[in-house]
Amino acid sequence: MNKYKMLGVAGAVLMMTSMAVKSDEGVSYGGIGYHLGTYEETGLPSASPTGLELKFGTYVSDRAAFEGRLVMGMGDDSINISGFDVDIELDRAISLFLKGDLPLSSAANLYGLIGFTKGKITASVPGFSFSVDDSGLSYGVGAEAELSNDVYVSGEYIFYLSEDTYDYSGFNLGLKKLF
Repeated sequence: MNKYKMLGVAGAVLMMTSMAVKSDEGVSYGGIGYHLGTYEETGLPSASPTGLELKFGTYVSDRAAFEGRLVMGMGDDSINISGFDVDIELDRAISLFLKGDLPLSSAANLYGLIGFTKGKITASVPGFSFSVDDSGLSYGVGAEAELSNDVYVSGEYIFYLSEDTYDYSGFNLGLKKLF
C-alpha cells in the first residue's frame, strides 16, 4: 500500500503547486478514452479488465477543474483460482474529481486528480456470478499534450478503489476537446 500513499501525496502536491498557474476560467471539455484496469486481491493473481472512459469537466480557476467521469466495462479478464477460470469485469465506475494542472509548456502539462469513485466489479464462473459495489477516495496523476487546436491526448494512472482485501486501479489513454 505504500506505493498508493506515495502516488496520492505526489498528486496532492502537484495539485497544490498548480494553483498558482493561470488558466481560462469557464472553459469546458469532454473526452473519451481506453481504460486498462488492474484488479488485485490478496492471495490471488491480478486481472486486467478493459473499459471505455467518458469525461466532462469545467475549469473553475487557476488551472483547477471539476471533472466527472464514467468508465464502462468492455472486456473481462480471466484468472485461475483453484482450477476454475474466473472472469473479472469492471461493470462501471463513476468518479468526481478535482483536477489541478501544472503546465510544462504552452502545449503540454502534468496534472493531479483527487476525488471520489463509486464502482461495481463482477466475478463470474459458468452458472454463477458475484458483484461488489464499493466507493471511496480516488486519486491519480497524468500528462497531456495538445495535438491540434484545443484537442489533447492524455495518459494517466488512477487508483479508483482501495479496500482491505482488494485494490482497483487503471491506466487511461484518451483524447480531450476543449469547448
